Amino acid sequence: MLATKRTRVSRSRVFGKMLKSKRDELLGQMQDWRAGVLVERETEDEVGQASWAQMEHLAFATLEQGQKTLAEVEAALERVDSGTYGVCESCGESIPEARLRALAWTRYCLKCAERIRRN
Repeated sequence: MLATKRTRVSRSRVFGKMLKSKRDELLGQMQDWRAGVLVERETEDEVGQASWAQMEHLAFATLEQGQKTLAEVEAALERVDSGTYGVCESCGESIPEARLRALAWTRYCLKCAERIRRN
C-alpha cells in the first residue's frame, strides 16, 4: 500500500508539471485566439464578409474548445493537489499511465470513458 501511494505521489508530480505546462500553453494560445477575433476587418464585398464571418465563427469555436480544455486541465491540477489525480472518478480504479500520458487531464479510465460516451 505504501509503495502504491509513493508511486501515485511520484506520478502526480510528473503529471502535475505536464499539466502546468499545458495550462500555460493553452493560456498563451487563447490570448492569441482572442486577439485574432478582436481584430477588426473591413471587407468591401459580400464574399469577403462571408469569408470573415466564417473565420470568426471558427475562431470562436476554437476559443470555446480551448476554454473547455483549460477547465479540464485546471480540474486535473486540483486533483493533483488533493491527491486524487490518476484515479477514475467513475469506478475508483487507477487510470493507466499510458492513458494519462495520452490525455493527462482525463477523469476516467478508458473503460469508463467508453461507457460514458455510449450513454
